[in-house]
Amino acid sequence: MADAVVWAGEHAVVVGSAGASDPAPAGANPIFVDGARYHGWIRALDAQGGAAWARRFDDGREVHVRAAAPAGEDLVIAGEQRAGAAREYTGWVARIAPGGAERWRLDRLGAAGATGLAAIAVRADGSVVAGGMQRGKAWLVAIDPHGKQRWDHDLAGADEVTAVMPAADTVVAAGIVGRTTTSAGTSRLIAVDAAGAVRWSTELPAHGPGEVFALAPLGDGGIAVGQAPDTGGHDGAWIVRFGAGGAIRSSQVLPAAGSDAARAVAAMADGGFVVAGSSFDAPRDRRGMVWRFDAADQLLWQKAYGSGESFARGVAATPDGGAIVVGATQTPGARLRAWIGGIDRLGAPRWTAP
Repeated sequence: MADAVVWAGEHAVVVGSAGASDPAPAGANPIFVDGARYHGWIRALDAQGGAAWARRFDDGREVHVRAAAPAGEDLVIAGEQRAGAAREYTGWVARIAPGGAERWRLDRLGAAGATGLAAIAVRADGSVVAGGMQRGKAWLVAIDPHGKQRWDHDLAGADEVTAVMPAADTVVAAGIVGRTTTSAGTSRLIAVDAAGAVRWSTELPAHGPGEVFALAPLGDGGIAVGQAPDTGGHDGAWIVRFGAGGAIRSSQVLPAAGSDAARAVAAMADGGFVVAGSSFDAPRDRRGMVWRFDAADQLLWQKAYGSGESFARGVAATPDGGAIVVGATQTPGARLRAWIGGIDRLGAPRWTAP
């Protein structure tokens, strides 16, 4: 499954993980852990979807790549790795040069257990902040530009960090609190400074529970996207615009006939933004969705992609105004596999990577 995509240098760089039901990219040699196949991977593509380079992470243990962020021509990635015992994991972060070589890598971050990193951001000084969960608590890790850990600590006010983004001299984290096995949680935006101290914290508005899954800088603030119930009780794609200091400028849940969720967002050069996620409406199954907004937060168009069971997990803007969308798809009778596609500025498909 493809989990994220960013535009770094001259390429779209896609990251993900391959498991027992998700075939690895061509040339990747999977590993076997407890009888199952797991490894993380990176694929760099040109603007037409052609392969530029690829890298796998299969160093004798289960490895997942969950998040990526551009760092100049480089890429920083984060995820989790098996810590030894069954169901115990730790976080890991690496900086990757063009072509796939590691500039540095930190393994075994955090206490072994229900621990992993799901988001990563690069500050203006080149340092890195990654976020996720450590033993059931929201968690942030800061790393200097040369790969030395500066600090790590739990983030008060949240149970897990789902997204992070740079914002002036802070990093803004999206945190979820109160999620259970039967109900969604609520969300907060929390800004921390270079030392990890909280600058501000804002609870996001929703008609009941609502969870934020992705952030993107935009203007002097940003965009948060996720899933929340609309006024009719249907779960829909949730779009929140916020300013500097966390002030909420707008919040909207897009109308949904079934259950929609926004999982990724990217700013566009025209001041608007593009959102990717999924829509489920029985009996059509789940389909990947993309929503395009203008600079005034008005919806310009929305389109569904894929057949059978499909969903989008990441989106990146391309220099010509289009976008690259990634996730997973599963046709009837087949296995779940990574889905990577390019669309033009109006949402028409351009290409699909094999």
